[in-house]
Amino acid sequence: MGYDPNIITYTNLIKGLCLQGKIQVAVELFDKMIDRGVQPNTITCNTIITGLCRVGELENALHLLRNMAKWNCEASIVSYGVIMDALGKRGLVDEALHLFWEMIDDSSIVTNVIVYNSLINGFCKNVRLSEAIRLFDSMPSRGVSADSYTYNSLIHGLCNSDNSLSKEGRMEEASKIFDAMIKLRKEPDVYTYNSMIFGLCSTGKLEEAHRLFGSVTDKGLQYDLYSFNLLINGYCKSSGVDEAIPLFKEMEKRRD
Repeated sequence: MGYDPNIITYTNLIKGLCLQGKIQVAVELFDKMIDRGVQPNTITCNTIITGLCRVGELENALHLLRNMAKWNCEASIVSYGVIMDALGKRGLVDEALHLFWEMIDDSSIVTNVIVYNSLINGFCKNVRLSEAIRLFDSMPSRGVSADSYTYNSLIHGLCNSDNSLSKEGRMEEASKIFDAMIKLRKEPDVYTYNSMIFGLCSTGKLEEAHRLFGSVTDKGLQYDLYSFNLLINGYCKSSGVDEAIPLFKEMEKRRD
């Protein structure tokens, strides 16, 4: 007489299959489990949802999310967050935002910074910066604190993208966010500084860009090749070759 596998057995097998990228086999096993009368739990559903999102099967992931209540499974922030992240990466930010408000309406789910970061990054990458900033501004009212990733997404979006704001206006907004980041001790990294340097160079604020460039090592950070290239390119575009040459020499020295 054999043993019947239970939900733990199935969940472990499904997780293993998803980790190996065998999503279709995992889905087939999930369906077989239900046919045999074994009800999935939230962890099982989240594992399948994550696997489906990884291979771009977002409609199936959403379908599974909608069916969770049928199996008395409570959708969690992971259930929603994984799908929102996948939607945002595909440029489907309106669909991601709709899912976000649906999740907010479910009083049992408390949102977190990871979900906000997915949405804000999605809006920034799709050059919808005003909406990204509105989401950012709404975080405190939800009891969520922005982290370094949140600030980096906004700063990079404002410094690198064209939108209805003028370049000056975008840089002013980016500078405010950068200053707030430092004030709140959300330590900027080289990526943050590179975004700011690029934005300042593109608005002709080369002295300010150079000062910021010089402050990187004061923060215990190391320049990268991109940092040098940004400033050298900025000077060359504004006929400041004399200022670019010392930077080039310093870059070569660091290479040695």
